[in-house]
Amino acid sequence: MFGTLFKIALLSAGLILVAVPAQAQDLAQTGTAVSETDSEELYVEGDGNNPWPELTAKKAVRKVRRPQGYGTVHQCEEQPTDAVADEGLVPDDCRESSDPIEEYEVPLDYQAYLDSLEYVDEAGVKPPPGMLVVSRPRYLPVVRATGGSRVGAFGAPWQAQIFYPKVAKEFKPMLEAKVPLWALQHYCGGALVAKRWVITAAHCIDDSMRQAGYKVRLGQKNLNGGAGWTYRIDQVFRYSAYKPRKGGDLALIRISSDTDIEPPPIQVSPIPLFKGGDLPAGRDVDVYGWGRQSDNGLGASQVLLTVGLDVMDRNACTPHGRRLGWSISQSFICAKAPPKVDAKTCSGDSGGPVVDKVTRQLVAVVSGGGPKCAKDDDPSFYTRIGAFLNWIRETTKGEVY
Repeated sequence: MFGTLFKIALLSAGLILVAVPAQAQDLAQTGTAVSETDSEELYVEGDGNNPWPELTAKKAVRKVRRPQGYGTVHQCEEQPTDAVADEGLVPDDCRESSDPIEEYEVPLDYQAYLDSLEYVDEAGVKPPPGMLVVSRPRYLPVVRATGGSRVGAFGAPWQAQIFYPKVAKEFKPMLEAKVPLWALQHYCGGALVAKRWVITAAHCIDDSMRQAGYKVRLGQKNLNGGAGWTYRIDQVFRYSAYKPRKGGDLALIRISSDTDIEPPPIQVSPIPLFKGGDLPAGRDVDVYGWGRQSDNGLGASQVLLTVGLDVMDRNACTPHGRRLGWSISQSFICAKAPPKVDAKTCSGDSGGPVVDKVTRQLVAVVSGGGPKCAKDDDPSFYTRIGAFLNWIRETTKGEVY
């Protein structure tokens, strides 16, 4: 459907040395909020480990913003779309942040950027499928699938991302080919279903990835920066009977934070589980993700997208599954785009939420599908939450129900 942030600097002194105002130097060193002489609080778009969220081949742009209503819970009657927010029709308290008040542009040669990266070699690093198999052109053609709408600022507060926060040695050839680092670090989606529990697909996570340092990010819309909330992966529980393309493609992740600060519920909050059994054929569902937008594997979406699909009768879906090597059991939901709509889920969307359009509850997670990202006659296959409710309750000791 539609693949986290840049980690620059790390020259010998641990910083990129640039001529910027003293305040900007403080921000560059800490990546955290500082105060001006008038005590107005500022923060850098990005987080403390990634204070340079935007990069082109010639320059890095550092945006400094003044938060509005940051750290306070606000009740907004409606969840504003980006278009409405851009027109200034949304109260300040409902915005994620104000417009940039200052920008610092830092000249940066692309090769110098590559040389500044610290590559790590750790077992358990799993780069996104298809992203590393490429010739090394100086530019990468992208043929995008159409369909998929941008999610509004508060449209999916339960959306989770599984990502690798470091720079793996496997990334090097793709970085040299100018594939963005955020596209390489992104691995899968997921959904927050309780305060410290994220649900995803079993093929998206295992314990070796936890040991390698994969993390979960919540409240993130743009993979190339933004005010997301990052969590450690403490435990991974994969459904024990999981077999690829056969069923049981479900996993639970127990997460924790290094701080006691809780994100505002308008930005991060869990989604309830759908407990109503099978959805009828033709029912509308919304699927969310940052998955790649091209069949060549190089077009992951930088922004969170959603696509509306129609549930397909399981008996009608079974022959499609058999032809593609899938056994479509009662634990699957099949869905595809309505007629004349060119949209489909793809790699990078895996593990992401499938939401019933009527109840706005989590009905499934993205499991897999056919070989193409652009719409074809093949449905995609989604692991049905209702088939695993007992396992979810037992695994979480009733924290998710």
